[in-house]
Parts: sequence; structure tokens; C-alpha cells
Amino acid sequence: SGVLSAISAAGDVSVECQLSVTCEDGTGMGDLYGVTCGNFTNRGAYSFSTNGVNTCCAVNAAASVTNEENALIDIDMLDCADAVGIQSRTFDNSGTIEIKIESDARAVGIGRYESDGTTSTAGGWSNAGSIEIEVSGSGGAVAAFGGSSLAGIDWRSNDGFSFDNSGTLTVTATAAAPSPLSEDNWPSWQYFDTLGVGLMPGGDSSFDNSGTMTISALNGYTAGLYIGGSGDYNISMKNSGDLDVTATTAGGDNI
Repeated sequence: SGVLSAISAAGDVSVECQLSVTCEDGTGMGDLYGVTCGNFTNRGAYSFSTNGVNTCCAVNAAASVTNEENALIDIDMLDCADAVGIQSRTFDNSGTIEIKIESDARAVGIGRYESDGTTSTAGGWSNAGSIEIEVSGSGGAVAAFGGSSLAGIDWRSNDGFSFDNSGTLTVTATAAAPSPLSEDNWPSWQYFDTLGVGLMPGGDSSFDNSGTMTISALNGYTAGLYIGGSGDYNISMKNSGDLDVTATTAGGDNI
């Protein structure tokens, strides 16, 4: 029990060649973090795999995550209770990132949370490389906004931010079971429980896709691409690339 980090640093961590973190059976473990630091930079190959861990995060960066050109991040989490692939205040990818998460509750591929789960302040998100994210689980009601989020990307802030994709982004979020919500709950923004990409700024912000973005949210109260929140500010949306969004519900009386 307790918290275990393969690498924990108050400052910066840089992977220049290869780093691999593996937990074959984490049943009964407490929290597992691959790398906890300020700024995380990958110029080589970083892999993280877990099975059965209660709470886990491959990269928990208080400031920034940068995956440089020709670098690889490979994250695989199975049978976890609370799993986040990458979380940081700012995110910049020019290389390749592959994330697969199966969780009993929260499953987030790339999230913008502090380690204590609170919303962080200003910072942007940028991808000029290739990112593929698959998340599945059973996030609860109000998951994307208050509880256990099920989202490929869950990026939110108390301030405004930019979200830019000029590379290839493929995201699939699949609910493990139909939502228990009743039709009386719907439609209401706080009841989305399955998000492909959820962007929740707290100030003037922008969404710009000039690359290829394929987003799927399946089997729940879904939003393939959600942009918004609450507040008096402007959000600009621009697509000059390929943007393909799919959202399916579980059907039945609860829709």
C-alpha cells in the first residue's frame, strides 16, 4: 500500500535513450506513478505498463510534457481502478504516443490535472506528431465534469488555452456498460459520461485542427468532441484538416 514512483524528481526528467516501467500484477498495491516531476521531456523511448493497480499514472508532470520528434511513448494499463496516461499543465508532441487504458472507474488518456485532482491553471496542448488513444471503463454520472472521467483527452483549466492539432490524432473512448442515468437527466451538459475529446477552458480559448483528427465516443452519454464550460468568454474553432467525429449511445429507455 502507499505511493510508489519509479522516478520522482522535484525538477526536470529527460529520457535520452530508453526507460521502461512494468508492474505485472499490482493487486493490493496503492498508487503507482511511472515518472513524477516538474518538466518531462522524452527524446528516446518511454514505456509504462501496469495490471491491477488501484491508482496509476505513467507521467505526472507538474509543469510540462514534451515528446520530441522520433521519440516514442507507449502506455498500457489494464484492470485499474483509476488510470491516467499523461497529466501535465502543458503538452507538446512531435513524436509518437500510444495509450491504451482499461479501468473500472476513471480512464483518461491525456489529462490536465494536478496530482491532487484539482483543475490547473493556464497551459496549452499541441500535437504535430502521431497520437493514438484507446480508453474504456465505467465512469460514473457527471464523470467528465465532477467525478470519474472516461475520456481520451480531458483538458480543462481555470484559464484560457489553445488546443492545436497539425498531426494525426486518433481517439476512441468506450463505456463498458450503458449509463444508469434516466431520460429525465438528459440533455444536460454535466451528465456526459463518455468523451472522446473534452476541452473545458475558463477563459478565451481556441481549437485549431489542420491535421487529421478521428474521434469516437461509444456506448454511453457521449460527446465525441466537447468544447465549453460555464463563463463569459470566447472560444474560436477552426478546422482546415480532416475532422471525423463519431458518437453512439447505448440506446434503450435511458436515452
